[in-house]
Amino acid sequence: MTKNNIAIDYLRAFITLLVLAHHSVIAYASFVPAAIAPFTSKPDLWARFPVVDSQRWHGFDVLVLFNDTFFMSLMFLIAGLFAYPSIARKGNKDYLRGRVLRLGLPFLACTVILGPLAYYPSYLIRGGEPAMGAYFQQLLSLDFWPTGPAWFIAVLLALDLLAALLHKYLPGFIETLSKYASGAAHRPAWFFLGFMCISITAFATMSLILGPIRWFSFGPLAIQGNRILLYPAYFFAGLGIGAWGIEH
Repeated sequence: MTKNNIAIDYLRAFITLLVLAHHSVIAYASFVPAAIAPFTSKPDLWARFPVVDSQRWHGFDVLVLFNDTFFMSLMFLIAGLFAYPSIARKGNKDYLRGRVLRLGLPFLACTVILGPLAYYPSYLIRGGEPAMGAYFQQLLSLDFWPTGPAWFIAVLLALDLLAALLHKYLPGFIETLSKYASGAAHRPAWFFLGFMCISITAFATMSLILGPIRWFSFGPLAIQGNRILLYPAYFFAGLGIGAWGIEH
């Protein structure tokens, strides 16, 4: 892979803007439920929709729901593009050390500092007492650890760790991914259809089993149930493309 790829740089910037737009307008989408349930009620929709405004616009529904169909998968694919070249250049140990510093420390800051502060307004608009002591008492009584959008950082760190382990112990697996990725140039239509089938299978299977909105959490770690297979599929697609070389 070339050191700088203008097309990929623009894609990364564009998807970042989409993420910012998504989270900026979600409070004004008409499909979001009103913030009337208490902070500790079930289901804990405030974790998905922390702040809900009384003014809504159906146009924001289009942006939010359309983004939700693809933009997180695309972010994992882009992250996978750079994993293999970075591992090959730095080695497993230095690569993992760098990822822990670049992803682990921000995730820790989001978990311990930013997350609790960010959810305080959500607690207030749901009738909570303004006292910070009462807020933290309710926050600590929850059966999960809300981290907000920072869940993405933890999942990406886990996938980076898995990529490094595969590179060390199963290098043939990454070579196989690279071989399949080369089909994008030789037989692009078949490559597209094959990857579309993988995407549909990964998403539809888990959706049928777990439903569309269920989340799984363990401490500060969380992931949406019906995307447990989808996000790794896109990350490893990016890993294979990066191993083959996007310049091809």
